[in-house]
Amino acid sequence: MVDWTEPLASMQYWLASIQSLPGALSDLPRVVDELQASRRSCCCCCPAFYGPCYYGQESAEQYLRTANAQIETYQIDIERLRETNDRNDALLAQTKVIIAKHNEDLELLRFQIKDRDAHLPGQDKADH
Repeated sequence: MVDWTEPLASMQYWLASIQSLPGALSDLPRVVDELQASRRSCCCCCPAFYGPCYYGQESAEQYLRTANAQIETYQIDIERLRETNDRNDALLAQTKVIIAKHNEDLELLRFQIKDRDAHLPGQDKADH
């Protein structure tokens, strides 16, 4: 973590010393040099502090955009699968009705065949 207190405190100290000694023109170049060094120190600290925050935010925003796009894709897939399931359920219900009708027809044919076989002349019951 960046310690901001040291550069800010020294800058405030020198600003206070400049304001309190307006007549000290001979000391002014040294004070300016120290202020510039302090400013450079602050400028160096800023990117070190904000850089990771900025790139971390960019990375998080990119991750969020990617996640939202993936969620939208999943929602579209879910809707498509629901529609497919509804069509398959309807088709299955129709198939069950058709199979039930065929089973009824088969039972009716079995009864008709048994009835026919029972009334055929010359046929033994032992043949069955």
